[in-house]
Amino acid sequence: MVRLSLVLLLACFSTAYGQRFGGIEIGAKGVKWVAIDLELGDARNPVTIVDSGDENTTLSALEGPSFNLDALGDTIQTVGGFYRRLHEELQVPEHQIFIVVSSGLPKAENLQALKDGVAEFTKHSLDVLSVEEEVRLGICGLCLQEQDRLGEALVIDVGSGNTKGGYLVPAAFKKREAITTFHLPGTVTLTTAVETIAADRHVDFCQASLEARHSVLKPDIDRQLQRHEDLESRRLVYMNGGVVWALSTFLHPEMLEYANVPLRLDELHQIRDALRKANGEYPTVDASLLNAAATQEISIVKKVFTPENLMAGSEILCTLGETLDFEDRAVYFVRNGRVAWLLGYVSAKGQESQVIQ
Repeated sequence: MVRLSLVLLLACFSTAYGQRFGGIEIGAKGVKWVAIDLELGDARNPVTIVDSGDENTTLSALEGPSFNLDALGDTIQTVGGFYRRLHEELQVPEHQIFIVVSSGLPKAENLQALKDGVAEFTKHSLDVLSVEEEVRLGICGLCLQEQDRLGEALVIDVGSGNTKGGYLVPAAFKKREAITTFHLPGTVTLTTAVETIAADRHVDFCQASLEARHSVLKPDIDRQLQRHEDLESRRLVYMNGGVVWALSTFLHPEMLEYANVPLRLDELHQIRDALRKANGEYPTVDASLLNAAATQEISIVKKVFTPENLMAGSEILCTLGETLDFEDRAVYFVRNGRVAWLLGYVSAKGQESQVIQ
């Protein structure tokens, strides 16, 4: 049997089941949803984001080994509301709505209660993604339009609960397709670690973030990445995740319409230093770069991330950039990266049923 190409596979799948798909992701910072259309006639740009949204929840703040019951109930209600919106308002067929739990969500003892609650509201089962599964889906989704770059792209997703990264070694280069992954602290995870250091050492958040960089983040990155000698060959880096979007918005508000925003290591140092000097406030933005849309986008960033979250995220990006020599690579924030897992998930579902004999 010969497998279809990813774009053709999606086309066949959407022909059989309709073009609109929806996804709901339960992560450490909250619940995200997205509706997409697959454009069959446009192989270069087959995906249109119809609508998307998110709602912050406190599900990741565990009480001992379990989810807080109030946060658990709120999350289930939120998922149910997003599900109804996708199906009733946006006309996504129920069997084309996929609900997943991110690998960054803590593995609580009452995870089954989350699964049962979501199933009661939506009649859908939850897929709990592993780091490897999430990275694989993200790579396939991000490289949907450039499949010839699968063998050279490194994908890094800086989430709230964890930072996931990896790359694919396609079957053309080995006997079978392989995937290499690494995982590191996420934005909220590192923020919590910094706050703990600040409280224990009686220092401010900025000083504590420096200590966390050297005691928590850098050793973890070195330990994870030293195992992957062929990382050097990945000259193309696709980055996504909420904090990458947030920092890119502060750095390049004039690139709001860009699908891929180039990022340089010196720019990441610049935004980190600005956050350190801001003393718990948000960094200032060059007014000449702002228009109404950019101003609104920055206001959205401020609703989602605290200055402390942004500082923790900038430490993650800078440490990764220094370790991986970002100055010698082409690094991009992929604006539509938030739907990458869904594209990969849809393609995986298509592979289960669409093959050429």
